[in-house]
Amino acid sequence: MKIYNSKSGSRYLVGAVAFGLFMGSAAIASGVINSPTSGYTLCVDSKTKMISHPGTSKCPKGTTSLILGSKGEDGAAGLTGAAGLNGRDGKDGKTLWNGTKDPEITWGAPGDMFINATTKTLFGPKNLDGTWPAGVSMVGPKGDQGPMGLTGATGATGATGATGATIQYVSSRVDSPVALNAYDGILPETTVVSVTAPGNGTYLASFYTEIYQGSTTANGLCSIFKNGVNVSGQFSQNSSIKSYENTLTLLSGDVVSLRCNGNTSGYSAQNSFAYLLKVSN
Repeated sequence: MKIYNSKSGSRYLVGAVAFGLFMGSAAIASGVINSPTSGYTLCVDSKTKMISHPGTSKCPKGTTSLILGSKGEDGAAGLTGAAGLNGRDGKDGKTLWNGTKDPEITWGAPGDMFINATTKTLFGPKNLDGTWPAGVSMVGPKGDQGPMGLTGATGATGATGATGATIQYVSSRVDSPVALNAYDGILPETTVVSVTAPGNGTYLASFYTEIYQGSTTANGLCSIFKNGVNVSGQFSQNSSIKSYENTLTLLSGDVVSLRCNGNTSGYSAQNSFAYLLKVSN
C-alpha cells in the first residue's frame, strides 16, 4: 500500500507518519516485524517521495528506510519528594455547654450554645458582644388528654382467703336484786353477775348494772374479776346506772365476774347484765 505526499522536497508530513504508525499496528499480527517491541520500518521513494510500509524489515531498492524505534525500557523510580508545608490552623469550633442554671455573661464564647438542664431551656448562639440571648424552652406544651383506653380483660380469680376467727358470744343476766356488802370495812365485794368463757381467745368483757338504796343517790365501788382475781382495779359507782368493759385473754372455762360494794348497808344491784364477745383466737 502506498501514500502520495502532496508536497515536494525532503520533508515528510506528520500525517504520513501517523498513517504509517496505523499501518504498523496492522502488521502486529504478522509476528515480530513492525510492532511496538521491535519498532516500525517506513520506506520513502527517493524520486516520488512516496511512503510505503513493507512487509519485511528491509526497504526495496530506490527507497530510503525510515526507522521508528521500539519502546524503551522503563526508567528508574524518581526520588521521594520533600514533605509539604503544614496547613494553616482551622478556626475554633463552637461549644455546647450545659449547667443547672442560666448561663452567666462570662461563660462561653460568641457562637456557643448553652442548656439549662434544670429548666430544659436552650440559650444561644451567644452574641458577639458577649451577652446571651433569651432562652427557649425545649419542652413543648402539654398535649391534650388521650381517649379512654379499652376495658381490660377480667383478671383471674384470686386465691381463697384464710378462714377468719369464729366470733363467739356468751351472756348472762341477773334481774333480781343482789344485796351489796358495805365497803366501809365489810368485805369481800359481792358478785353481781358472772359469765364463763366458752373457749380460748381474746374477749371483750362488758358489764351493766343498776345500784339502788331507795331514792338516795347510789355510791359504791365495782371491779372486774377473772377467776376470783381483780383484773381491772376499782371503778367508783357514783351514779345509779353504770357500765364496765375490759379486754381479756381467757381460756375455756375461765369465769369473769362483776363485783361491787355499797357505801352503806342496804344497797342492792339489780337488772345486771354481762357478756363476752370473742375478738380473736
